[in-house]
Amino acid sequence: MTIKKAALITALDPENPYSRIAVNLGLLNIAASVKTKVDVHIVDSLGSIFRLRPDIVGISSVTENYGRAINMAKEIKMELNVPIVIGGTHISALPESLDRVFSAGIIGEGEETFSEILSRYPDLSKVDGLVRWSGDSLAFTPSRRMIKCLDSLPLPDWKRWVERPGLPYVMTSRGCPYKCSFCSSPVQWGSVRLHSPERVLQEIRLIRELYGSRHIKFFDDIFILDKKRVKKIVEMIDSEGLNKRITFSCFSRADLIDKETAALLLKGNVRFVSLGIESGSSKVAKALKGTCSAPAHNQRVVDMLHTEGFYTGCLFIIGSPTETEKDLIKTLKFIEKNEKKMFEIEINPYIVRPGTPFWKKAVKKKLVYNEMNWELLKDYSLLNFFDPDRYVYVNEHMPYEKFLEYVERFKEIFKRVVMDPKKMSMFRGLIGPEDIPVKLAEEDLSS
Repeated sequence: MTIKKAALITALDPENPYSRIAVNLGLLNIAASVKTKVDVHIVDSLGSIFRLRPDIVGISSVTENYGRAINMAKEIKMELNVPIVIGGTHISALPESLDRVFSAGIIGEGEETFSEILSRYPDLSKVDGLVRWSGDSLAFTPSRRMIKCLDSLPLPDWKRWVERPGLPYVMTSRGCPYKCSFCSSPVQWGSVRLHSPERVLQEIRLIRELYGSRHIKFFDDIFILDKKRVKKIVEMIDSEGLNKRITFSCFSRADLIDKETAALLLKGNVRFVSLGIESGSSKVAKALKGTCSAPAHNQRVVDMLHTEGFYTGCLFIIGSPTETEKDLIKTLKFIEKNEKKMFEIEINPYIVRPGTPFWKKAVKKKLVYNEMNWELLKDYSLLNFFDPDRYVYVNEHMPYEKFLEYVERFKEIFKRVVMDPKKMSMFRGLIGPEDIPVKLAEEDLSS
């Protein structure tokens, strides 16, 4: 069988407004990396797939949408009877959950693997980095080595597949050196690898030229890991005057931010910085992150960023395994104290993620299992969407009813911070309404 046409699609939760704000950069990278003469299409609906009638379909999915991915695959199989491949963070972290509807699951990075699938199908035994069904058992091909030089990958051909990018973002690196107990990033990306400053600027220029974007998000786990590289990126942004036309945002740890770093980010017009605070309790923060800064240091960083004129975001996790009510109150007080200094906030009920240290413990306790309702592991970073009946609560130090009482208090803070009219107006002014469906976000968040 010769594959001439391929379709790529992301399994999404239609109730999550974030899914309507940004494109899946992973699919853009995979499509751009195909080395065979296959016509690759990135689509956003099953109807598009049925009209296209491809020879193979690739589905990308995170854990909470894995059930949707399976259902999509069953519909595609019934309509077209073509091979279907699953990729993304879920199958990479939990390959033993591969459903029989899939011809294969891609473990880890997908650029080289998917390209080889297209050229070698139906003989996938020689394609590294796969999990497949062989009779009644799962078979694994040899692990695929991570891509050492990220610059060897082609730039995503944004214009070919994306009419409007929503909120465009760039990943200038892959991986994270920290081993946070709640994060599955190490499973997907392995060791840290960095794009060169020159390559980063290429992608920024491309997005700006194609869409006139006024805001771009650096979507790395931690953008400022290599400060010498960040300095070079900022110098190049400044020399081309891009910092006068584009604002940028990034993620960071509070213990990596100092005044020198803050000044560097401001020079590059990286005005939005999201900090992984996680908890107002030192004990809980250490359990979640291992090495981390104390709440007092986090407070100094939040104060400093506010004074320097940054639009600071803070990310928190509530209901983690070791958290007590006293710990939760410390987080609540930290947020209340800094509410006016936060431009953005995420308050995430703790999610047990495949590939994390707590997953195996949760399996032993029969809180999760390999054929569960994956929607129970939904990401509730938009806290006002939290559904207490669709959530796996793993904390053993606080009754669930008591936790839910605190969730309501956190919800009120979340709405005050996110829905502040002045902040929404400022957001539109900084990044431009054409970059993000602000009206859509406002309607969703106020519901």
